[in-house]
Amino acid sequence: MRNDRLLLFTRYPTPGSTKTRLIPRLGPEGAADLQEWLTGHSVLAGTLWANRSGGSLDIYTTGAPESAFRSWLGREHCFLPQQDGDLGERLQSAATAAFASGAERVCMIGIDCPSLGPAQIQEAFDALHHHDVSIIPASDGGYVLLGFNSLQADLFREIPWGTGTVCETTRKRAIEAGLTLWTGTPLDDVDVPDDLHHLPTWRATPKGLSVIIPAYNEEEHISNSIESALDGSREVIVVDGGSRDQTVPQAEAAGATVITGVKGRGPQQNLGAWHAKGDSLLFLHADCRLPKGYAQEVEKVLSRQGTGLGAFSLQIAGKHPGLRWVEWAVNLRSRVRKRPYGDQSLFIRRDLFERLGGFPGYPLLEDLEFVLQVSRRRQVAISPLRNACSPRRWDTRGIVATTLRNQQILLAYSLGVSPATLAAWYHGGKRETV
Repeated sequence: MRNDRLLLFTRYPTPGSTKTRLIPRLGPEGAADLQEWLTGHSVLAGTLWANRSGGSLDIYTTGAPESAFRSWLGREHCFLPQQDGDLGERLQSAATAAFASGAERVCMIGIDCPSLGPAQIQEAFDALHHHDVSIIPASDGGYVLLGFNSLQADLFREIPWGTGTVCETTRKRAIEAGLTLWTGTPLDDVDVPDDLHHLPTWRATPKGLSVIIPAYNEEEHISNSIESALDGSREVIVVDGGSRDQTVPQAEAAGATVITGVKGRGPQQNLGAWHAKGDSLLFLHADCRLPKGYAQEVEKVLSRQGTGLGAFSLQIAGKHPGLRWVEWAVNLRSRVRKRPYGDQSLFIRRDLFERLGGFPGYPLLEDLEFVLQVSRRRQVAISPLRNACSPRRWDTRGIVATTLRNQQILLAYSLGVSPATLAAWYHGGKRETV
């Protein structure tokens, strides 16, 4: 629901000024590195919650200008500056602003608890339909989430921040004020060196590759797509956006794990990544087929020094001579400008994917925006192996018309036209796909 607001608080990962209590064990660079991953992971969790619930995510920042956070985590998020004062004053200021802007339920989180996911966040919001306050304790005596359905300023005043009595003091304050209280299952967070032993639980994943396929009404193509992916993949996850045809039973019969999510390629891919077990992720469109030996190629490309993201060259599975010109142009652009699109099957290490907070939730061009995000930090590599893509877009509208329309959309996006407006123009009332 749009009147549910999640407020996430974080600091820019500048070495020496973030996660300072961990510096004696990790060093300034290591502590900042952990801050970066924790933030991206938490943003991904909050984004997944917002996508499924219809709520909104506000990110309260400090330590760098808004432009630095947008460059790091993407342009789609709402970034707001944390106000001056102690932690209680900053939390109260943000909560006041949220309720003043129309929120009916507000939950607040930091970035120190990787085990806090979309399900726990939703549980805390659901509790606020029947309770005044919801709280998820941290195992060290603090809390990882605090929520309420009206502003409760007393919950932020004279709290012994940074001690092991924060949660209990807050609970007592709520009870003394006559508020009804819901308490969730305690979770582990990472604040001090003794907490670091929890990290392998969240960050260490089995070596392997997970293929994630977003799908919506793809019964014509999904089996072939899965078949190509099962050749060498550790797991294949199909994230269905509410198909009304036989996509789901066909995907299950073909050997994929099927997850149901909200419709939209970016959100569906993020959901698949959240559930994936591999340490490398490959995002395959449902009307594409991976090349033979793709798994070994992914590992080869991602092992190159400085490479953050890879993609295959494009092959269009049609016989029209004009499609060969399209292939040539796309592959030339990809090699020269390093700007592959989603139909070339993007692949990336899970760790970097999470650091960036996942794909933006744009209805169009989420692949381009994500590639741009990666390219600000790492190199983008194009494999000579060819990813076979269905020619249906060119068959439907014609090769020239489709190519011109695509270029017009890219130009409009570069001039600041919103992805929502471009998506409406792109689909033009035609068959919806993700």
